[in-house]
Amino acid sequence: MNEKLVVDLEANGFQADVTKLWCISMFNIETKEKETFTDCNDNYRSIEEALKIMSKAKQIIGHNWIAYDQVVLEKLYDFKTSATLVDTFLMSQLLDFNRKLGRTKGRHSLAQWGEALGVLKPAQEQWEVYEDAMLNRCEMDVQINVRVYIQLMKEFKKSGIPKSVIQREFAIARISAQQVKNGWLIDERLALRHIHFLKKEIETLRKNIEPLMPKIVKCPDVWVTNKECNEILGTVGIKYDTELKEGQRLKKPILPRYTKAGQLHSAQVKWLGEEVEVHGAYCRVQFDDAKLTQHSEVKKLLFKNGWKPTEWNMKRTAEGRMIRTSAKLTEDSYGSIKGTLGKDIALHATYQHRLNTLQNQKEEAKGWLGSRRKDGRIECVPFTLGTATGRMSHKNLVNVPGAKATFGKEMREIFIAPRDKVLVGCDLASAQLRLLAAAMGDKTYSETVIAGKESEGTDVHTVNQKAAGLKTRAQAKTFIYAFLFGAGDTKIGSIVGGKAKDGKDLKAKFLKSFPALSKLQSKLRLDFEKSGGKTIIAQDGRKIQVDSPHKLLNYLLQGNEAILAKEWANISAKLIEKNNIDCKLLAIMHDEQNFECSAEDAPRLATILEKAATIAGEQLGFNCRMDGTSKIGETWYDIH
Repeated sequence: MNEKLVVDLEANGFQADVTKLWCISMFNIETKEKETFTDCNDNYRSIEEALKIMSKAKQIIGHNWIAYDQVVLEKLYDFKTSATLVDTFLMSQLLDFNRKLGRTKGRHSLAQWGEALGVLKPAQEQWEVYEDAMLNRCEMDVQINVRVYIQLMKEFKKSGIPKSVIQREFAIARISAQQVKNGWLIDERLALRHIHFLKKEIETLRKNIEPLMPKIVKCPDVWVTNKECNEILGTVGIKYDTELKEGQRLKKPILPRYTKAGQLHSAQVKWLGEEVEVHGAYCRVQFDDAKLTQHSEVKKLLFKNGWKPTEWNMKRTAEGRMIRTSAKLTEDSYGSIKGTLGKDIALHATYQHRLNTLQNQKEEAKGWLGSRRKDGRIECVPFTLGTATGRMSHKNLVNVPGAKATFGKEMREIFIAPRDKVLVGCDLASAQLRLLAAAMGDKTYSETVIAGKESEGTDVHTVNQKAAGLKTRAQAKTFIYAFLFGAGDTKIGSIVGGKAKDGKDLKAKFLKSFPALSKLQSKLRLDFEKSGGKTIIAQDGRKIQVDSPHKLLNYLLQGNEAILAKEWANISAKLIEKNNIDCKLLAIMHDEQNFECSAEDAPRLATILEKAATIAGEQLGFNCRMDGTSKIGETWYDIH
C-alpha cells in the first residue's frame, strides 16, 4: 500500500504506566480520507482495524510519534510496521529549534503549533476514564498535524538540508525509545548507605561551619501604610503596596522626640537607655545566625575567601542588554576558594547537591531513587534534539558527576548490572579535540591528537601548552577546553592567575601558533554574517542556530560531536543486530554509550562499539580518525 497516514492516539498514561488505548485517529494524505477508531463507542470501527490499516501503510506521520505513540502501540498491541516513521516534533526542532509559535519560543508541541495556525487544541482534564471528548481531541490533533506536516515539508525543501540528516534523527529517536524501555538497574541498598553518609557529613559540616559565619545584621521589616508611604515620599494617592519599586520595602524612620525642656522623651530614654546620644532618625537592628542554606550569605563569605565564580545569573535590562545579577554556586568554581572554611563550605554545597540528586529532600518523586520503576531500574529519558546544537538533554538520569569529582565514584557505583550480566561502556576518544582538528583541516594537529605521547612531549596538551606559553600541562588542559567553549578574556586570564589582558594575550599567542584555527574562526564568522547572524552549517549539512558570535566555534564542535555520537549509536545498533549480540542499551550520554550485556558477548560488543566509532567518523567525512575506547565492568564507575 502507498498510504501516507497522519496518525494520533489517546491513552491513559505515559510510556511506563500506560495500560489502555482509548482511540486512534488518522488522515490519508493521498486520498484525503479521515477516520477515528475506538473500542469504547460502537459507532466507530475498532482499534484492531486501525492497526491493520497502519501495518500496511507506506508512511506514518505523527507528532512525537517515535518517543510516545509507537512505544505505546508496541507495548499494548505488539504493533510492528515496515512503514517509514516521520516525526513532526523532531522535524520542527531540527528545522528551527528556536521557532516562535504563538506566544511561545522554542516549544514545539501541537498545542503551540495549533495556536500559531489558528486551530486551538481542545482541553482534556482526565485520562483515566474514557470520554467521547477524547475522540474530538484526537481528531483535532490530526487536523493540526496535517497542517504542521505540510508546513514542515515546505521548510525542509527550502532549507537545502540533506534528507540523511532527518533520517539520522528519526533513527536515533527509535534507539533512544528502546533505551528508555530498558532502564538501568541501580543498587538501592548502596544508594541508601550513601544517603545516610551524606546526611551525617552535611550535619557535621553545618555544626562546624555555621558558628564561624558572621552574624547577619538587619533591620526588622516595618510595614508602612499607603498613607504613611505617601507622606514619606511626598506623593498623593499612590498604592505603594502594589507599586513598590525594585522590590524595596519602605520603612518609616523613627525620629527622636523631645520634651519642652529639650530633653529626649522618657519613653525613648527607657527604650534606648540614658547613656545613648540620639542625633537623628534611628531603628532597631537584630543579629541573626547565618545558615549554610542562605546562599546569599554563603556567597558573601566565599568572596572573602577568594572565590571566583564561573557562572552568573543574568537579567535583561529595559534597553535589552543582558547584565549580571548574582553569582552561581558551581562545582567548577570551588577550586578557587582559599582557606579551610571556604573549602568546607564548598564541600557542604557539593554534598548537598549529591544528596538531592540521590533523593530529593523536598519532593520524593524526584531524584534517582524517586525516579525508579517497580523493577528497580531508572529510565534515561533523552530529548534527542535537546539543544540548538542538536546535543541531547536528559530527564531522570541527570547531574551525574565525573568519576574523579567529589563523591563521583560513589554516585556512579550505584548503577550496576544484574548478577548474570556485565556492563560495557565506550567513550569517543578525545572527541572535541579530534573534531577541532577535522574542522581546522590540519593533518599535523590531527596526528598530534591521535598519536601524540605525553612521555615524549608530543601529546596534544603539551603541544598546546607550548603554543600558548603556559607553565604547566594542567593549565593547558584547562585552557583548551575553556577556549573551545567560548570563554572570555577574563576567564582565560584567570587560568594563570591574571586578568582580561593576560587572557587576551594567551589567546593571541595560541592562535598565532595555529593559523588553520584562525582561518576556521574567520570562516565561521563569515558564514554567520552571511546567514544574517543566525546560523552556521554543521558537518552533515544541518543549520545550527547561534545566539552570539563568541559561541561559533563552541556550537560547531558541540553540534558536530552530537552528529558523530548519533551516527555512532545508529551504526552500533545495526552491527549489534547483525552480530546477534545479547545486550541492552542503557544510556547514551553525549560521547559515551553504556550497555548491559552477557559476559560471553561483552568482548565482542566492546570491539563493535570501537569499530563503529571509526566507521561513523568516516561516513560523516571527518578528516581526522575517530576512535572509541571500551571498558567492561560491574558498575558505571568501572566502565568510565
